[in-house]
Amino acid sequence: MPGKEQHIAILLFVRSAYEEVREKSLFPEISYGNRLAWVQELNRHAYSIAQAAQFPVFTISGEMQQGSNFGERFQHALQQVFDKGYTEVIAIGNDCLHLQTKDILLAAKTLQKKSLVAGPARDGGAYLIGIQQALFEALDFVNLPWQQDTLLSYLLSNSLKLGFDYSLLASLSDANTSRDFLRVLNSLKLTPLKKQLLHLLGRRVSRSYSYLNSFYNSFSIFILLWRGPPRAFSSYIL
Repeated sequence: MPGKEQHIAILLFVRSAYEEVREKSLFPEISYGNRLAWVQELNRHAYSIAQAAQFPVFTISGEMQQGSNFGERFQHALQQVFDKGYTEVIAIGNDCLHLQTKDILLAAKTLQKKSLVAGPARDGGAYLIGIQQALFEALDFVNLPWQQDTLLSYLLSNSLKLGFDYSLLASLSDANTSRDFLRVLNSLKLTPLKKQLLHLLGRRVSRSYSYLNSFYNSFSIFILLWRGPPRAFSSYIL
């Protein structure tokens, strides 16, 4: 796209399908082949929405990642992109199915004014981190509480302490467990991605979750109605 700022790049930081299946016990009810295909579909989808933003996209996965823990691997991946001459990097993974290209474009626009832009995940982490090189070099990046529910608060407070400002995108749900993914899938519109993922799960798993989700929704409505009169119920929805 003409006029795009070429000092911004996107980092897609993911495990390979084989690593993901080995490290996580996602959907043990389905075949190994379908679990591999599931992760490959997540990675493909994440790459497609990143590519649609029309910035350079660098995928660093599997054996390309260097370090003994997540923080070291993530830091090294970001450093690799900065070393290519980019001054802002937007990092995403494959576990936020609600993430869209427009969110990445908004993050890119925000990085022109802010040192950090983060997409808050509802579990306390971040589904997107956009960072300027100056802040990246100033932060004790490796020792942030990666993969913990305190990550975002630590990242923001440490940035402020160093004199760097930030901005937040809308909160979205990411997924780390089978139950997480099924809940997120249920909230998605019937897109080709959702169809393919449900197909890989198979009829038995999908139907079982539909039953549990219907029960959960009915129970939640009952609890809300039990808490107070209709006026209170209306205020809660708003």
